[in-house]
Amino acid sequence: MGSGDDTVIFDYIGDTSAGLSISDKVDGGEGNDTLVIDGDLGNVSEDTIKVSSSEWTYVKNFENIRLVGNDAENGGLYDITLLTLLSQITMMRMVY
Repeated sequence: MGSGDDTVIFDYIGDTSAGLSISDKVDGGEGNDTLVIDGDLGNVSEDTIKVSSSEWTYVKNFENIRLVGNDAENGGLYDITLLTLLSQITMMRMVY
């Protein structure tokens, strides 16, 4: 990404991590960047989007994380585990 304000959306329908995995290398770069986890599980019987600490290994330079979708009005949940380094960033905002 460049020096502007970027948005990256992970939205793999039916996947319990919305498609974010340890193999993804995502760098927001400069600017006010947003990472979106869009938890549309589709017809999967699981009702929780789970993003564990390993998925964040190569994610850096994002100031905002947005959790969207996942049918919250019908009990859809998020289970997000942040790395210590990521959780200590003072500029990061979680937006639901």
